[in-house]
Amino acid sequence: MKNIKMPFANDKIKRQTYIYERLLNASKAKQRIGITQLAKECGVSTKTISRDLHDSLSQMGAIKVGKGWLLDEKLAKDSLQSQEKITLSVLDNLAKSVGEIFYHKAHNLLESISSQFASPIFTHFSTESLGEKELQNFALLESVINAKEQISFVFHSSEFRLEPLKLAFFDGFWYLLGFDITNPAQKIFKKFYLKDISQITRLNTHFEITQNIEQKLENANNVWFNLDEPYPVHLFIDKQIAKYFLRKPLKGQKTLGKYPDGSLEICLNITNEMEILPLICYYIPHIKVLSPDSIKDSARERIAQYLDEIS
Repeated sequence: MKNIKMPFANDKIKRQTYIYERLLNASKAKQRIGITQLAKECGVSTKTISRDLHDSLSQMGAIKVGKGWLLDEKLAKDSLQSQEKITLSVLDNLAKSVGEIFYHKAHNLLESISSQFASPIFTHFSTESLGEKELQNFALLESVINAKEQISFVFHSSEFRLEPLKLAFFDGFWYLLGFDITNPAQKIFKKFYLKDISQITRLNTHFEITQNIEQKLENANNVWFNLDEPYPVHLFIDKQIAKYFLRKPLKGQKTLGKYPDGSLEICLNITNEMEILPLICYYIPHIKVLSPDSIKDSARERIAQYLDEIS
């Protein structure tokens, strides 16, 4: 067994995945592993390992035999890798948030791959439910996007012709992104709320997407983005919230400096001030705009307007 290069003290999922693999290998070799040994390998306390085993991994087949631990015989013979098994459990939990119809379809599919859904993994994925019609539209849109094929559809009682680029999930809602070519003289980038789209028709006309457009779509942080040239925003992140920006960096986030007290200075590119203003307001007073002045001024105006309204 190779030594662990990095302890998993601060990453529960990686640590539990490692423990699961160790127990699985031990079971295949007709061996058991003690809590003290696992704690040493993972760089955590024996209490942490005990919690991992009793509260989580025991529900995935970890059992105590004497002074050691192993996996039961059924899981030891499972053809799935531990990361695959945990991934399937996460997907199954996420599917519950998309609605009963989607969950029923997804669960049956995932269950055909692995029956081990007595999982300790819990996910809370804040998203709207998709019904049968939305799922049909979703599948059709995915097909035309992959084929780079123009479509027509009805949105809020108006008919549009579109070069569909992406299906995007922002803040719990699904959107269709694309170039509106309804007016042949104009080509305008727009976003359409998925549930308000109907009567989708394939037009059998194909188009191309530039690498530049693809890159801009990949860097979008929320629904407020556009395809204009981005500009940098520099932020000071107080130590009290710095961990959130390290755990889950924003798209395109760069860390410019780490201060001794744990505070950060970060930079990210935006195309619309609304990509960043809600985040700034959410984290006040633990976040500060360093530049540009336009974002500073917009933040001040919003805060002043709010204070006036509640005074």
